[in-house]
Amino acid sequence: MPKQINSKMWISPSKDMRLGKGRVELLEHIHATGSISQAAKIMKMSYKAAWDSIKALNTHELIVEKQTGGKHGGGSKLTARGLEYIEVYKELESIQGYFLGSLGGRIDSIKNLKTLTSKLTLRTSARNQLHTTISQIEQTDHNTMLTLALNDYQDIKVSITHKSLEEMDLKEQMSIVVLLKASSITLHEKCPTDVSYNWLHGTVKSLEISGNYAEASIELENGGEIVASIEAVDCESINIGNSIWAHFKPSSAIVAI
Repeated sequence: MPKQINSKMWISPSKDMRLGKGRVELLEHIHATGSISQAAKIMKMSYKAAWDSIKALNTHELIVEKQTGGKHGGGSKLTARGLEYIEVYKELESIQGYFLGSLGGRIDSIKNLKTLTSKLTLRTSARNQLHTTISQIEQTDHNTMLTLALNDYQDIKVSITHKSLEEMDLKEQMSIVVLLKASSITLHEKCPTDVSYNWLHGTVKSLEISGNYAEASIELENGGEIVASIEAVDCESINIGNSIWAHFKPSSAIVAI
């Protein structure tokens, strides 16, 4: 049985517009050269074929527009939307490649195939998913500490085992997801000075009390949301609209790729 799977992909923002690999390459060459004719030559296609493709794309929304003036007296350039479509397609292509590559070594067994697809569609009970990028990996005698960029302004730290680092093949600059149970998060009115990491500042968005427990939704300062499950008796000083600090231990988090 073959060990490789191949697939074609295109995106269709409308029923009349299809953007596939060839058209994406054409757009990239237009962006690089500023000319439809030059892009057509690089693609080894006629100018008419290139123009017809651009015309079809522009029917839905403006992807390529005329550019006046300049060194050569004008040309063509991509709009912001056109550049965005290239970025979206490239990201989807990367995801597709990873998915098909993962399937390749398992198509000899339906059991192995089902095991993999179940993992790819795995759901989790963790209420919080933080999308991060690995900025630093530090190994000690006992564990590995990951420094993760939560956004442009804040890092968090997560502790994992050396075995997890090896098996997941984690590298700096990789994108990973941090999973946090709501019960692993504690809420505080002030940020203590004795702990320097994993303090997320935000505003109480909602507070639901049921029996002895309560669930607080925190709108984070730099975007995103986090949910904390706490005892009802700890809610006396927590009100909707209040400034709040959410904290979790590096060992309380789970990372996923």
